[in-house]
Amino acid sequence: MKAVNLKNLVNSYKSLSKETLSSYLGFYGIELADRGKNSGLKEDELDCMASFVELFKANEDSTFLLDNFFVGYKIPQIGKEFDLLQFNNANVVNIELKTKASEDKILKQLKRNLYYLQFLNKEVSLFTYVQEAGILYKLDNNKNNLIPVVIDDLCKELIKGSYEFDDIDKLFNPSNYLISPFNSTKKFMEEEYFLTEHQEEIKYNTSVR
Repeated sequence: MKAVNLKNLVNSYKSLSKETLSSYLGFYGIELADRGKNSGLKEDELDCMASFVELFKANEDSTFLLDNFFVGYKIPQIGKEFDLLQFNNANVVNIELKTKASEDKILKQLKRNLYYLQFLNKEVSLFTYVQEAGILYKLDNNKNNLIPVVIDDLCKELIKGSYEFDDIDKLFNPSNYLISPFNSTKKFMEEEYFLTEHQEEIKYNTSVR
């Protein structure tokens, strides 16, 4: 997967045919959702991204911060997906895009994302943009609560450094997340792990029987 400029991506979405857009996104390793597919970038997600990019137009000097984003990245072997990730030599910024969502669900997702990103040994900043409400949330410094913030707060995190990664997969070690009762008994007993969505579905279906 390659990093992309979000402003260019949104402009391409608005101006290109679906077939040409699919080829454009494919160059960056981004899959475009199609009929019959559950995976890939969907139209409503692109609309939400376009709304998010609009936040930067109030300050044209900040639009360069929309560069070098990984879109829809999934950790190999794990399948954990992030809407937007930007890495630099100071920190990693994660931004989730939602058409609408409750604060409880947002908080749960950002805490989950923190779990996966903390293994990178970098400062982690986590945000969620909710299109319907027009609100940008951040996980607070204690990593326990959501706080509404303005776009300038996000810009401060994006401007902390600059660094390009040739291969994002090299940053993630799947073994960090593969917790079992046999090789990580203490973590397993204390539930210091997260299940994939498929595993959570199995756990839920088992518990309600």
